[in-house]
Amino acid sequence: MSQTKINIKNESSVPILKRDGFGTKGRVVTVKANSFEVTKISKYDEFLKYTLEIKPIDAEKNIEADIKRERSDYGKSIRRRILKELSLKKGEWFQNVVIAYDGGTTLFTTDRLGFDKETETKPCTD
Repeated sequence: MSQTKINIKNESSVPILKRDGFGTKGRVVTVKANSFEVTKISKYDEFLKYTLEIKPIDAEKNIEADIKRERSDYGKSIRRRILKELSLKKGEWFQNVVIAYDGGTTLFTTDRLGFDKETETKPCTD
C-alpha cells in the first residue's frame, strides 16, 4: 500500500474561522485510506443504482421509530428478507443479474430490474 502526500495551499476560498487563544499550533496527523483504482470491469458494461424505500404498514406514523428501525441491524435483516422474497416472486427480473445490497436504501445491479414495468403497487403482508 502506498501513501500519498497531499499538499495544501495556504490560500483558501473558504474562510477559516479562528478562535483567539485556540489552535495556534496544530499537530501532524497521518491519514490512511483503504482504496483501490478500478480501471476496467470486463464482464459488465454498466452498473445501475436503485434507491429502495421499504417501510412497514402502520396506521400511525412514528418518525423516531422509523429512524431507529432504519439504523438497526434488525431493520437490515428485515429489508434483506424482503428483497429475497422479491427475487423469489419476480425471479425473471434477477436472472443473470448480479446484485449488491447494503441492507438499507442502496441496491446496485448489473442490469435493469422490472420495476418500470409494474403498474400497480400493493403492500405485501405475507
